[in-house]
Amino acid sequence: MGDLRYLKIYNTNCPQEFEGDIKLNFPEGLQLPLNEVRYLHWLKFPLKEVPSDFNPDNLVDLKLPYSEIERVWEHNMDAPKLKWVNLNHSRKLSTFSGLGRAQNLQELNLEGCTGLKTLHEDMQNMKCLVYLNMRGCTSLESLPRIKLISLKTLILSDCSKFKTFQVISDKLEALYLDGTAIKELPCDIQILQRLVLLNMKGCKKLKRLPDNLGELRALEELILSGCSKLKEIPESGKSMSRLEILLLDETTIEEIPKIFSVRRLCLSTNEKTSHLPDIINYFSQLQWLELNSLRTIAKPLVCVPEILFCTSFPGCEMPSWFYHEAIGSMVEFELPSHWNHTRLSGLALCVVVSFHNCQDHANLNVKFTCETKTRESSCNGITWKDGSLIKQDNEVDGVESDHVFIGYTNCLDFIKLAEGQDPRKCARTKASFEFSVINGTGGEADFEVLKSGFSFMFESE
Repeated sequence: MGDLRYLKIYNTNCPQEFEGDIKLNFPEGLQLPLNEVRYLHWLKFPLKEVPSDFNPDNLVDLKLPYSEIERVWEHNMDAPKLKWVNLNHSRKLSTFSGLGRAQNLQELNLEGCTGLKTLHEDMQNMKCLVYLNMRGCTSLESLPRIKLISLKTLILSDCSKFKTFQVISDKLEALYLDGTAIKELPCDIQILQRLVLLNMKGCKKLKRLPDNLGELRALEELILSGCSKLKEIPESGKSMSRLEILLLDETTIEEIPKIFSVRRLCLSTNEKTSHLPDIINYFSQLQWLELNSLRTIAKPLVCVPEILFCTSFPGCEMPSWFYHEAIGSMVEFELPSHWNHTRLSGLALCVVVSFHNCQDHANLNVKFTCETKTRESSCNGITWKDGSLIKQDNEVDGVESDHVFIGYTNCLDFIKLAEGQDPRKCARTKASFEFSVINGTGGEADFEVLKSGFSFMFESE
C-alpha cells in the first residue's frame, strides 16, 4: 500500500453514542510507512501516539477523534503540507508536542481534550493557523505567551478552569470565552481592532470590563449573558459605533449603556432593571428588545422608530393605559376622520394568554385590517416572539398561569394605508386587530387569548 493516499477507519454509529472499541487485528504490529497518504482519519485511534515510522511529508488532513493518544509524536516532525488537525475528545492527550514544524497548519480542533493543561510554545511556528478550537478543555488554565500572527477564531468555551486570558493574536475576529473562570479581560484588549464577536456568556466570576473596551471599534456582537457579578459597562462603550447585538440578561447591570447603534438589546432576567429609562428612546437602530424580567409597565414607549419589542409577565389584567380593549382575541374600533394627519408614531399592543400548562414555544401573531366605504385593504401584521418560555440551556418548563404580553411596533403599515386614501374624504374607517397564538412549528397552538387591546402612541410636540 505504498501509494495509498486516503485512509479512513471509522464506525457508522455516532462516536458520542458508540461506547465499544473499534477492534482491529494487527498480528505483526501496527506499522504506517505510508509516505504518500494525504488524508488519515481514524476514529478511536488505539495507540498512545502516532508511530514514528509514519512519514507526514505529504499529509494534508489528520483526524483522530476520540482517540487514545497522549501525544501526536514525541519529537517535532516535518509536516509541510498539513493544513487540518482534528483530535477532538481525545481525553488522554496531555501535551501538544510533535507538530511544532507544521508551519502551514490552518485549523486545529482540540475540543473535549480534557487532559490537556497547556499548549506547547512551538505553536508559535504555526504562522498560518486561523482557527483554534479548545472548547471543553476543562484542565486548561491559561495559554502560553505566544503570538499566532494569523489566528482569527479562538474558542475557549466551557474551559471551566481557564482563569487568565492574554492576547495571542491581534488578528482575532471571534473570541469565545463563555463558561470560563476569568475575572477580567487583559488591559491590552484594545489591540484587537478586528474583533467582531466577543462571547463571555456564563462568566460568573467576571466582575468588570476594561475601561478601554470602547476602543474595540469593529465589535458587532457582545454577549455578557449570565455574568452575574457584572454591574456596569464602561463609559467608553458608547464609542463602539458598530455594535449591533448586546446581550445583558442575567447580569446585575443597572444602567443601560449609551450604545445607540444597537439593533438587539437583551435585559431579560435582570433583576436590577425594573423599568425602562427615557434614554431608550435614543436607540434609533433598535429592532428587538427583550425585557422579560419586567414586572410592571409604568408607561408606553414613544418616539422609537422602527422598533419591535416584547415583554411578558404572569398576570391576567392589562395595564390601565391601554385605551382600546376587548374580551377575546379581536379588538374592533373606528378611526376618526383624517386620523392619518396626526403625529402618530406607533402602537402599543397587549394580550392576555392562558397557557394551560404549556411546554411549547409560542409566537404571537397580530393582524391589522381596515375597511372604508370605498375600499377594503389589509396590512400585514407583525409577529413577536415570546422569550419567557425559553429557559437557559434550552430547558423549557411548563407554564400554568396566565401571562400578559406587551409589545410595540411602528406605524409603517398605517402610513402606507394613509397614503392610499383620498385626503379630501371625511369617511370614518372601521378597523380591527386580531391576535392569535401559534406554536414553534408554525401551527395553531392550544392557547386561549383571554383579553386583547392596544393604544396609539403619538410624538411629543
